[in-house]
Amino acid sequence: MEVLPFDTMKVVIWDLLNATEWNNTLIMKDSSLIKSKNDLKLFQQVFYLHHTTKEQFYFSYQFYEQHPDKLKVLMDTIGSYGPKQRFIPTIKPK
Repeated sequence: MEVLPFDTMKVVIWDLLNATEWNNTLIMKDSSLIKSKNDLKLFQQVFYLHHTTKEQFYFSYQFYEQHPDKLKVLMDTIGSYGPKQRFIPTIKPK
């Protein structure tokens, strides 16, 4: 299995973080929703949107965890990438 490219990882992680925040907002509005179940649905949609799989993402994430220098650069890049993005929820639970 191949490691996802750096720029793909950056965007996928950013979208996963946004999906989590979006879900938190939904939970506050509708307490009948189950957070973990909704998170999984939203994460699946993020992976689909980026033409990857949960397995490939976690394989890639493990690679970055095993290379702390690359993980630090990735996280720092996400920290600077995120504020430049305008949050527009494009992923909605089915």
